[in-house]
Amino acid sequence: PHYVYPGSPNTFLTIGRWLSEGGKVFSKDHRHFLTEREISMTIARLMSTGYAKNFKEKLMLRKLKKAMIKGERKLLELLQKLDKKNEQTIIISPPFQLFSMMMIMEKEDIHLDLGESNSVVFTGGGWKIFEDKKVPLDEFAGRVEKTLGIPRSSYVDVYGMSEMNGLAVSCKAGYKHLHPWIHPMVLDDNEGNLGFGTFGRFAFLDPVAHSYPGYIMTGDRVKLLKRCPVCEKTGFVLEPDISRMAGAEAKGCANLMRGMMAEELRKIEGD
Repeated sequence: PHYVYPGSPNTFLTIGRWLSEGGKVFSKDHRHFLTEREISMTIARLMSTGYAKNFKEKLMLRKLKKAMIKGERKLLELLQKLDKKNEQTIIISPPFQLFSMMMIMEKEDIHLDLGESNSVVFTGGGWKIFEDKKVPLDEFAGRVEKTLGIPRSSYVDVYGMSEMNGLAVSCKAGYKHLHPWIHPMVLDDNEGNLGFGTFGRFAFLDPVAHSYPGYIMTGDRVKLLKRCPVCEKTGFVLEPDISRMAGAEAKGCANLMRGMMAEELRKIEGD
């Protein structure tokens, strides 16, 4: 199979390093990254905030935006090539980045049939500042099937963060199943425990963490359930509808592309 990640393997970011290491199990000609360029602290800041401190950084930001536009086309052309050869493909991407490419495909009436080669799609990282563009998980899975030809059964969304040692993987119904060693909580505005079945701020205790206190309070709005109401798997789950708390700062590995992606998304919608 081919491994496709629309990011850079050369980064200090935790998720980026994981995906880079994971790609090493594939031969060099079977792993594909959007760029091999190192994501330095300066580049990460520019991509995350869009703020340039001086003229040099303004030029750098302009080049980054142009590279991102080319990157979208590069990704689409790669998938078209793999589809034509009927190659099995593993696609790992933030949802908003894949959503942007699917919008281009819908606009230009491009349809692939990657499902014929048993290809799969994994998304993770959330929508960040694209919360106003966010679509329900079921609708997103429908777009994946319509544009990429990958059935819903081969689409998985994961929830996690650098501070959490373990990913909450969605079942076919979209519920995020937490690892058994994670002790989850849902907090109210006064940081009181709301328990199960109520939306609030997600927090958790992670006993696996040793280099820092493992109690983390996130900026995510979730609803916690004792078990999945659809599938037969046991353990705590989060409802599919996970969003950012009002006023929460946009953070995370997936958020690094936000400035460029937001601009290009607006252009596509404006055409």
